[in-house]
Amino acid sequence: MMRLWSVAAIAAAFGMGTGLIVGLKVLPSGAGDGSKSKAADGAIAPQRNSDLDSYQDAIVLANQAIATAESAENAEARALSLKLTQQERILWQNALAKLARIPARSELHERATAKQRLYRQKLAIVEGTLTAAKQTFLADIIQAVDVDSTRLHVTLCQLDPLPVASAQKMASPLLAADGQLNRQRCRHHQGDQFLASPASLIKVPIAIALMFKVHEANLDPSQKILIDPNNFTENGGDEPIEVGNEYSLQEIMEQMIEGSDNIATNQLVDYLGYAYIEKALTQLGYRQTSVGHKLMGDQVMPINFGNGTNRATTDNITAMMAQIYSGTRPGDDIILAALSRQQDQEIGYSALQSVDPAVKWLGEKTGQNNRVIGTTLAVEIDQVRYILTVALDNDSDIYMLQQIIGQIATYLAQNGPLKD
Repeated sequence: MMRLWSVAAIAAAFGMGTGLIVGLKVLPSGAGDGSKSKAADGAIAPQRNSDLDSYQDAIVLANQAIATAESAENAEARALSLKLTQQERILWQNALAKLARIPARSELHERATAKQRLYRQKLAIVEGTLTAAKQTFLADIIQAVDVDSTRLHVTLCQLDPLPVASAQKMASPLLAADGQLNRQRCRHHQGDQFLASPASLIKVPIAIALMFKVHEANLDPSQKILIDPNNFTENGGDEPIEVGNEYSLQEIMEQMIEGSDNIATNQLVDYLGYAYIEKALTQLGYRQTSVGHKLMGDQVMPINFGNGTNRATTDNITAMMAQIYSGTRPGDDIILAALSRQQDQEIGYSALQSVDPAVKWLGEKTGQNNRVIGTTLAVEIDQVRYILTVALDNDSDIYMLQQIIGQIATYLAQNGPLKD
């Protein structure tokens, strides 16, 4: 669009009352009508016009940012307010980009520099608002779904760093050498509190302990072992492990994960032993997880059931899943493949079917008994992967878990990574 500017209009718009603007050339005060200018003959210097356009565009963008901020403040819905604040951030960023185009030799440079200082302050306020929102969104979701928060456990972690352009902002890895989570890339609600029971979620650490032993002892995952009849209990899955038959270590582990096979789990507990499982989990940094007994179905308790306690936190389970999906330890790929073939798709998988198409389910392990219902899953949103573990103590409300998972995924799809 062509802009037609009068001298008075330009002076008023940009506060240049101390000088005369002739053909976009600023003349000092006192240069009377008889003063000559290189632009007086009507020729407009392209660089001067470009500088003025950049300055004027920045002012327009700043005004739009202010108007957007007012709309965000008046918005009744929190989601709309947050969306408007994100738009405000973009407007301030674009305004600063316009001002950055004005070179030091320009008569507008001093004014542009002053505006830059002001706009950076405005942008910092907006960034603070968005950062605070990203810290509290999980609490907002929990409140919105009207769940008893004292019985809920949630851990959400961003597995992948941001794209290269922003990599310096997230240089630290999600997992430390001791297996602990980087808190900046996670959100928690009672994530460090023990679940009433880990139920079948305990199968994830057992799989990790098996792969630890396979690597440590230089075993072949295709090595077959006999399924002891003493490990019989009721089972699920499409292809349950049968007692009295031989299966490879890998196949037993795969059926434990993808089919949630209890007989397979019990056989691996016998094969590894409680002491070895504890040793492996401790060395890997999962000190909030322990395996103290086998698993049983509805009625049949396996022989040598165990007299210890199975325990875990959503923080620890999430850290294990993050390790598996990072693929840096031997056997991670085998467990990951089993998670991607999860047969029970009633919780996380189902929750994601009605959300933003940018959300992609990668794999999952569910768990449920009379003391807990929960799941741990990996999702990808706009090429960034996340691990989400959600569990509800002393409840069996699958729909409640689906709501929480769906709303978390929707938030990430609409608002981007946890830290940017």
